[in-house]
Amino acid sequence: MAPLRWISELIDEEGVDRVAELSASDLAKELGIHTETLKFEASASPAEVQNGIRKLNEREDIDGILLQRPLPISFREADAITWITPEKDVDA
Repeated sequence: MAPLRWISELIDEEGVDRVAELSASDLAKELGIHTETLKFEASASPAEVQNGIRKLNEREDIDGILLQRPLPISFREADAITWITPEKDVDA
């Protein structure tokens, strides 16, 4: 069986605490899970991020997706959490 692989999505706003991102990545490595971080610029629109998540949902080589929070103020978290398919939602 291939190792699990997850993608962490981060909207790169200045001043956002990266402790949670690093902690999740470190834990995944300890568990043998390959991780990557897909970063979007702070100016990315919700539609751009949604499109990026849609593409990840379609990839068979990705087992999980984690959308890092907090999200920029222009995003509605209630909408954003529905963009990830339940099968790939690391936060559940």
